[in-house]
Amino acid sequence: PKLQGRYDTTGEAKDVTISGDNIFVADGSYGVLWLDITDPKSPVLKGTYTGGTGFADKILYLSGYIYVSYGSDGIKVLKKP
Repeated sequence: PKLQGRYDTTGEAKDVTISGDNIFVADGSYGVLWLDITDPKSPVLKGTYTGGTGFADKILYLSGYIYVSYGSDGIKVLKKP
């Protein structure tokens, strides 16, 4: 494999899930990042979610919803805007 692009997250990128040209990142104590990867060589931050005191660890996108394992805050269900 050859590196095609990158995005430096503020936290620790623990897990990712993809829907079309969107990638959602479980970024540890910094919550969830939403990136546009229309141009994979230059991902663009579209939004964030940083609710609660937990740690975004695992993430899954399914049928318009984003499911996030949030440590001590349990599971959070987010809706893509």
